[in-house]
Order: sequence, then C-alpha cells, then structure tokens
Amino acid sequence: MHPTNISDYSVHVGVFRAYASPVVAMCGLFGNFFIILVFSRETPRTRFSIYAISLAVSNGITLITNTLFDDFLGRGLHYATNHQTFYKLDATSEFGCKFVEYLSNVMFFTTSYVITVFSLDRLFTIRRPILCSSIRHKRWAVCTCLLVFVMGFLSNIPRIFVQTLMVDMDSRTNFTCRMIEEHPVAKFSVTFEVICTYTIPFCLVLVLNALIGFRLWQLKHERKHLFPKDYKNDRMEMGRVMGHLALTTAFLLLYMPVVCMVLIRLNVTLIRLDRHSPHALRIIDLSRLFSSVKDITYAVNFPLYLIFLRNFRHRFVLMFCPCRPSRRPNMSNQRNPRDLPNPVPITYRAE
Repeated sequence: MHPTNISDYSVHVGVFRAYASPVVAMCGLFGNFFIILVFSRETPRTRFSIYAISLAVSNGITLITNTLFDDFLGRGLHYATNHQTFYKLDATSEFGCKFVEYLSNVMFFTTSYVITVFSLDRLFTIRRPILCSSIRHKRWAVCTCLLVFVMGFLSNIPRIFVQTLMVDMDSRTNFTCRMIEEHPVAKFSVTFEVICTYTIPFCLVLVLNALIGFRLWQLKHERKHLFPKDYKNDRMEMGRVMGHLALTTAFLLLYMPVVCMVLIRLNVTLIRLDRHSPHALRIIDLSRLFSSVKDITYAVNFPLYLIFLRNFRHRFVLMFCPCRPSRRPNMSNQRNPRDLPNPVPITYRAE
C-alpha cells in the first residue's frame, strides 16, 4: 500500500494483533476448555452450566477462527516479523475466504445471543427464585442454546454468497477476501451483521443488566434473600448472579466501541465511500482495532468464574490437586442444616 494511504491506526492494529492477540487466544482457549471440563462434570446439571458450556464452545471457535487465524496469523505475524511472514487463510482460496467469514460471523451471532438469553435466565432466576430454580427447566435451556446456534448458521448464509476472493495489488498476497458490493444481498448482509449481530444484543444485555442490578438493589434495600430458608443455596445463586453480571459487564464495555464503529462503518459502506481514502482507512483500521480488543470478551469467562463461583473454583482445584479433600460440592439446591427436622431424642435407661 502506498505510504500516503496508511492510516493513523494501522500500527496500533499491528501491535495489538502481533503481541496481544496470541496471548488472548491461548489463554481463552485453555480457559474455555476448563469451563467445559468442569461444568460437564456437574451433578446435577444446572441451567447456568448449560449456558456456560454453550458460551465456551462459541467463544473457543471464535478465538481459533478470528483471533488466532485471522488477527494473529493474518496480520499480527506480518507485523511481528517485520513484513516477512504471514498466513492469511481467507486469502488462500475461494473456499477459505467464504469459510472463515461465514464461521466467524456465525460465532459472533451465537455468542451475542447466548449471552442475551443467559441474562434473561438470570433475571427470571432472581425475580422468581423458587419457580426458576437453577436445577429446573434444563431442557428449555438446552433447546434455547441449540436454537441460537441453528439461527446463527441459517441467518448468516447470505455471507457465503457475497464474500469472494478478489485481486488486490495493494494487498500482501495480491488477493483479498472482500464483499461483492454489487451483489443483491450485500447491503442486507452488512446491515444484518451490524444491527442483529452487534447492536440489538448489546442493547438487550444493557437493559437486562440494569433490571438485574435494580432487583439486587431491591433485595439489599429490603434485606431479603433469594432463598430465605436455604443459606447455602442462596449463597450459590447469588454467586452465579454476580459472576454473570461481571461477565456481561465485560461484554458491554468491550462491545461498546465496536458497536459504535460498525455503525459508522455501515454508513461508509452504504454510501460507497472510496475505501482507500484517508478518512475511510482511519474508520476501517479503528474498527479493526476495537474488533481485536473485543476478543478479550471471549477469554475472560474462566477467571471470572474462578473469582465469583466458589463451587466452580473448588471443582477446578480438585481436578488438578488430588491431595485436597475429595468432598464433592453440590452445585444444586442444598438445604440448611437448621431447616432439617430435629432428630428424635434417644433415652438411655440407667442400669
């Protein structure tokens, strides 16, 4: 690319993708693997674990296809090796172009809406703790997560038809994976990604978080508990709620700049501004930078669960430290010993 066309943010994109993206990818992959491992052994299974496993699956795939392959190998490695080495999977073939773009967008969609239904589930749990206890309605949680995955795969099918490998002499490989702007469904595909994949889930999670926070304030103000007669279960459920709030807060903070930039970039695409103009390059590279930073969202679940979920932390330690006591923590409903019936007194006859 001609030096006069290099944007102000291209170096920042290169630095982040060269040195931060591989760390985010590896930490996130290990973390999501441990999440699946720990929650898959939970007995009895809870809705929280179902959503956590579904989120870990979509996060792991996103970290592989987007953070590792596209961000690091495609651009970060090129920057780190002083423009000597790179590997752009989406520029190797027509299939690679379509596959990477399609799968990445499917996982973006899936992650956004799994977090959304996860938040809705947490709201129901703190509003109706008995009716919506974590060990109930598990089949609904499984069906909801499967439906989100199916919707993600189906709704992003237009992406397969609008993405293609184009000749671009300004590119490092002389080829680039780009959208066919003249395609009849090109505008629909872009608008769907911006509005349905990013903007709507972001707004929904923001509203649900506010409602959850308000309900927690009510409980604290009224000095009430989710399970007044079950201290242990109340403590576990509150830990799940706080862990979820930390997770969704990270999601909102990291997605906020991305949502703003994709809306601006949508306008640039729709008015067909020259993508090599200085203004367009700054917008494109800034959106790329925020998109790379947003990938931290897919790697923070594991440390947040360790911090806020006592039983998750205990199970994780037991997996790698057999010297610890082998007591299996019950992650489902537990009863307070004070609520158990009093034992029948035993009278001993004097000899």
